[in-house]
Order: sequence, then structure tokens, then C-alpha cells
Amino acid sequence: MVLRGRSGIIVIYLPTPFVLRPSRSPTLVGLVQILSLDVVLGAGVSTVFVAKFLVAPIPYSSLLALCVCVWLIYTADHLIDAYALGRSVAHTARHRYHQTRFKTIALAWGVVALLGIGVLFYLPGKLIRYGSLLAAVVLLYAVLLKYTALRTWLPKEFATALFYATGVFLPAMATYGAPLPWSASVLFFQYFFLALANLLLFSWFEADVDRQDGHPSFALSVGRPLVQLLIYGCLAVVGISSVAFLSLVAASEVTVAVQGTLLIMMLILLALIRWPVYFRQYERYRLLGDGIFVLPIIPLLLL
Repeated sequence: MVLRGRSGIIVIYLPTPFVLRPSRSPTLVGLVQILSLDVVLGAGVSTVFVAKFLVAPIPYSSLLALCVCVWLIYTADHLIDAYALGRSVAHTARHRYHQTRFKTIALAWGVVALLGIGVLFYLPGKLIRYGSLLAAVVLLYAVLLKYTALRTWLPKEFATALFYATGVFLPAMATYGAPLPWSASVLFFQYFFLALANLLLFSWFEADVDRQDGHPSFALSVGRPLVQLLIYGCLAVVGISSVAFLSLVAASEVTVAVQGTLLIMMLILLALIRWPVYFRQYERYRLLGDGIFVLPIIPLLLL
């Protein structure tokens, strides 16, 4: 482009190619969220929490394998989203970070994947069988999600919540020496509905950003009012089942701690949906939404 200045001097501006530069470095807490380390910590704590409830000790290798798998799945999803954006600038800090540091994070993903393969040699045989089956289902779902209309009748949020709850229970199930009690089934569905409410909340909060980035979203598909109603429904299931469990069952100290913790987790998610303006600022909803799964560490330390 050639422009003539006021003094008559000709100034030539050469167009420069688009270069995506890293944004301002996030805070430590922000980096933990961006890299899904809070999700990994929550999954690990929840796994130990479930094992404590079932009185089913789990080896450290099983816990490490779960954390590795959770991080690989979440990070792969973020890398795919960042890659799909191409040269467009992402509207969320998480996707911008994965865009600008794509090769570094992809390399880290490969290193962690190798670590996961190494951990396989130290896992109980039963857990390897259960885990392989779950991994096959997750992979099949990912393929069908991309190439079929599966999203219309089994949205990503519902499937992810089911995979998350199943993964949290697998290590304890692999070491439990008898058929699981009915109370374990109640706890499984409570975790499923908490995870589902969590994911629906994020979809509800981020509908506008997902529209800008072109990401498919359940909230965009069915509308935010219906998603909000589903969130309330999920939280009601958790709250009513916890109160009923504590009221109708002769509860032990561990059971009271478990159900009491689930009630607190449910109330935090309820607060997020009730006061969205406050929690939308600085993405507080993500910090607390994923942070609830770390809360069980409190009764674990006290019992």
C-alpha cells in the first residue's frame, strides 16, 4: 500500500502475513485450568473418594493411569478444537493457549502417552480389561461423533459425563472382591448427574463463544432455556437422592461424609446457575465448576 504523507513523502506499507502470537501469560491458577490439571486432580480425588466408600484399596498405578487418561482425553479434545480454528483467533483463553503453543502441547501429549503405556505393565489385569473396554467405547464414540449424526441423540456432554463417572469407578471396581452394593449404584448415578450438570453449565455459559468459534454446542442446538432446565433437573436428582439416602438408610460415618460432600458439590453448582453474572466474570464458573470434584479431599483427610 502506498500513501503520500502531508510533507509529500511517499510511505510504502508492506502487508505482513498473519502470525498468531502468544497472548499474555496466564496466572498459575489460569494455567492449571487451561491445561485441564484441575480436571485431572478432581478425577484422582474422586477415584480415591469412591474407593474409600467401597472400602476397596486401589494401587497407585491405577490412580496414575486414570489421571493420565483423563489428561490425554481432555488435552486431545482441546488440541483438535484449536487445530480446527485454523488461522482464526480463538475467543477463549484455553483455545488461544492451545493454538499458540500447539506443537509444544502436542509433544507433551506424546510424552504423557508414552508414560501411560509404561504404567500399563503395573496395572491389575482386571483393570486393564475394564479400561480397554472403556477406551474402545470412547474411541468408537469419537469416530461416530465425527462421521455420523450421533450428536443429535447422544450429545457430547451426556457421553462425557458417563465416561467420566465410569472412569472414576473403574479402579475401585477392579479391586472390589464382591458384587457392588446398591449404594454404589446410587453413588455412580449421583456422580454422573453432577458431571452432567457441570458440563451443561459450561455449555450454557459459553454458548456465545462457541457460536463465534464455530464449535458445536448442546446449548446452541437446543437453546439455553432448555439447558438451564436440565441443569436444575440434574441437581435436583443429586440433592433429593442424598437427602433420601441420609434419611432412610442407617448411615455410617463414611456414608454421611460422602453424601454430605455431594450435597455441598450440588449447592455450589446451583449457585453458579443462580448468579451467572458474578460467576461469569474471570471465568469463575470454570474454577468452581471443575473445583467441586476436588472437594472430597476434605473428608478423605478427616476420616
